[in-house]
Amino acid sequence: DFAYRLHGLTREEIGKYLDGWTIEDGVMDVLISRARNSKNGCFRLFDRTMNNVIRLMREREQTTITETIINEASAMMLL
Repeated sequence: DFAYRLHGLTREEIGKYLDGWTIEDGVMDVLISRARNSKNGCFRLFDRTMNNVIRLMREREQTTITETIINEASAMMLL
């Protein structure tokens, strides 16, 4: 039998993933929490959130990730 314990992404890895995006002040911490929260955060949740964020931003022709968009993107998902 084999086992491997994953520890999730680091803050730096998340920063690299979001490099090139315009992000409202304070919103980076919200996204990092979604990716790293030990209770319910994970890369899958972060990726699904970002896909919905991108979809909403395209529909609204917005270029900045805001907390409002993140909340709306989260509401689109069934957890």
